[in-house]
Amino acid sequence: MRGGQGMARLPKTCISELSNIIDILPSLNAYLNDLHQRSGQLEQERERFAGLSLTDDLTGLGNRRALDQAIQQDRQTNALAILMVDVDNFKLYNDTLGHLAGDVALQTVARIVKQNCARASDKTFRYGGEEFVGLLTATGREGAMAVAESLREAVEKLHIPHPGLESGILTISVGVASREQGDITHVEELLAHADIALYAAKNSGRNRVCHYSEEHVSTDAHPA
Repeated sequence: MRGGQGMARLPKTCISELSNIIDILPSLNAYLNDLHQRSGQLEQERERFAGLSLTDDLTGLGNRRALDQAIQQDRQTNALAILMVDVDNFKLYNDTLGHLAGDVALQTVARIVKQNCARASDKTFRYGGEEFVGLLTATGREGAMAVAESLREAVEKLHIPHPGLESGILTISVGVASREQGDITHVEELLAHADIALYAAKNSGRNRVCHYSEEHVSTDAHPA
């Protein structure tokens, strides 16, 4: 009929059935539109919850699962730097001022980390507890040390009271590990190196930045 061709006369029963179908078409169309809308809402919810599963609730940074995904996506030949950030004597801060103050302090440090790792290609994570990680792509040693020092200074300049430290203010220590273009060191190894450098910084007096070197491997103590 749509093509303009003739067709045999339909029996009355078929015409009746077609009439019934035509009658329900508006309702069917409304139902399909509603179904399409709900499908879109479900997809949005799925994406939202997928995003939440990769985000730390307290700080809004990526969580350990997000870090694991970033590690899996790493290209070993690209320049990369890792910053391992730790709040100095945070347990004492929590015990003295309470967990609410501790949460606010962690949120503040997380904001500083994110602000200083601000390029679109940089990624920031809450590694666990009071530790944070920054992945700086296309960044060698010199650039990574500059970023680490800037975020250390930014936290220090806030002058957040910390009764447990000799300085009287909240500070952070930062361990840095990096590879240059063409270096095939895996990011998991870099992460371990940054952790070693972090504790070397803490063993050296805290509130400082330290880049990984072989001499740090013998570091045994892990201060708070």
